[in-house]
Amino acid sequence: MNILLDTHIAVWAMVDHSKLTKDCIDDITNLKNNIYVSLISAWEVAIKNAKYGYEKMPIDESLFVKFCEELEFNILPIKPKHILNIRNITLKNDNSSHKDPFDRLLLSQSVCENLSLYTKDAALLNYNVKNIKIM
Repeated sequence: MNILLDTHIAVWAMVDHSKLTKDCIDDITNLKNNIYVSLISAWEVAIKNAKYGYEKMPIDESLFVKFCEELEFNILPIKPKHILNIRNITLKNDNSSHKDPFDRLLLSQSVCENLSLYTKDAALLNYNVKNIKIM
């Protein structure tokens, strides 16, 4: 299976396993699975750590990248096709207040690269993307 981790799932895999479900841990540690973390997640970690500090983002971007390498997560670069596909990532219901640009790029990457997106954010189910897995 090819899995793209949402930023919070990746951070929890690195620093707080207790926030992950058993199924999520099993999938991440299964050597048959290819685990991906987007470069957008490193950017999100950097922004949130600078803005909120370690209380809300318990890791900085350099440790995030280091842990990705140590855990042998594949770093998914941001490609032009990911950006161009964002216009196709639409909400099913225009009344939804969820409009996080990081999430939209992760959704686009998951579609373009045929990856299952693992997340805890049920609001992502409001998008017209089918490969979202709430963990």
